[in-house]
Amino acid sequence: MDLLIKNGNVYPLDGRDVVEEAIGITGDKISQIGPSKKLTELASDETTVINAQGQTAIPGFIDSHTHFLDFGVKKLRYIDLGEVSTKQELLERVKEYRQDKPERDWILGNKWDESTWEGEKTFPTKQELDESVSDRPVALQRVDCHTYCVNSKALQLLELTPSTRGAERSSGEFTGRLSEDAAQVVSKEIAPSQRELVQGLKEAQKEAHSLGVTGVHQMAIDEGGFRDYFKVYQSLFQKGDLNLRCRIYFTRNYLDDFLNLGIETGLGDDRLKIGGLKVFTDGSIGSKTAWISSGYSEEPDNKGVSLIETDDLRELIARAHRNNVQVAIHAIGDRALQQTIDSLEEVIKSRNSDDYVPPHRIEHCEMATDDQIEKMAELGLIASVQPNFTGKWGLPEGMYEKRFNRERLPELNKLAHFRDQGVRLSFGSDGMPFDPLYGLHWAVNSPFESQKLSPREALKSYTGGAAFAGGLEEKVGSLEVGKYADIALLDGDPVQNSELIRNLTVETTIVDGNIVFRRDEKDKSGA
Repeated sequence: MDLLIKNGNVYPLDGRDVVEEAIGITGDKISQIGPSKKLTELASDETTVINAQGQTAIPGFIDSHTHFLDFGVKKLRYIDLGEVSTKQELLERVKEYRQDKPERDWILGNKWDESTWEGEKTFPTKQELDESVSDRPVALQRVDCHTYCVNSKALQLLELTPSTRGAERSSGEFTGRLSEDAAQVVSKEIAPSQRELVQGLKEAQKEAHSLGVTGVHQMAIDEGGFRDYFKVYQSLFQKGDLNLRCRIYFTRNYLDDFLNLGIETGLGDDRLKIGGLKVFTDGSIGSKTAWISSGYSEEPDNKGVSLIETDDLRELIARAHRNNVQVAIHAIGDRALQQTIDSLEEVIKSRNSDDYVPPHRIEHCEMATDDQIEKMAELGLIASVQPNFTGKWGLPEGMYEKRFNRERLPELNKLAHFRDQGVRLSFGSDGMPFDPLYGLHWAVNSPFESQKLSPREALKSYTGGAAFAGGLEEKVGSLEVGKYADIALLDGDPVQNSELIRNLTVETTIVDGNIVFRRDEKDKSGA
């Protein structure tokens, strides 16, 4: 064997309720799993040995819903406003950035979440941003990525009309709050250069390895960026620098191109594959654009936004389904979920059951009802969900409570109900935050039983479940002989000490049998 991990707590997550001690790796595959003594005897003088000393080995995490490249680019270009505690602090940070970076054009910020602020919990207005910076365009993206708040200088540069959906107006003037379609106008205006995209992907990959992530599903976020994004992934892949398993989802405006070329889901190498069609049906709860039945507490008449007509959605699904293209449909509100499930049911049941089609996915499913979950199970749909939403927004006094009420908190992100109905769960982060251990913690330690899974169930959802959603369940997602050696080593046991999951640290990450991250080496280098 080329690499031996010994003296660890190895969770294969292969369906057996066992804990092993050691893993042998030959080339890019797992060749042995078993007792440390036995595998040590099989090692040669050339074998690299990692003495885990009680560390926990699990399959590498697969983030099945992330805007991965955007995450890397924003680390380089945006002011991180995730920790600001008041609106005034946000405005001060923007003003300070203007003084420190006078050479920059657009001033960009992200990750802010007004629901967590002390005092006034309202979106920054055009006038407030003008008082901080008036001579440069400012665009601040809310943490959910569905809303930008911009100043007057930015509005002068954007091609907005009174009919642009999501461009809020008051007394006939734009307020600076831009959601959904209007937010996409901003994204196109500030699109990164190819050089920035390459740097961003490298930065994101480095961060992923430090968190034990060995695979990502890159979700398209708007209709402008897929071509450039895919070129960047291809570039790193061709140079041998793509050390993750990446699955890329495209937007509806590319569907004709893919179908005309006969491209189906799964085309590509195990490092870089075509995923499928990403479709948006509504917005987000934080931006009050999720399409819901009951309205929001602060705005009872606001039922959110429907982003696609039902006939159009059904036609998109049907075309993808006929051509073996998986669909991944963003649906958060209960009305958006009903539209999505009804459309999928009509298409799925209209086709011969002997025909193979990759199982379709619904992304987020935050407000799924029990009936909707039952129907998802019947149709064999995948619930691509983000357990970190519970910790970020679903606790008492959090954003969900402000948008609805405390009694409704257990009704959102009902992971246990999906499990009980037999729906396949696939975990991702949506970048909020990009950290599997944070999401695992809240999947296991939610204050509400409707949202809780066992540690093993949660781990399987972030490994094998995500592998299934990406069509690689035969090759990754569990530690088994013959599968790729994609492994993460943790400094503690998430199964035996589940209340401490969020405090665990990834010590080593391995992709294809190659060590891509070692924390001890990073610490020694001073990095």
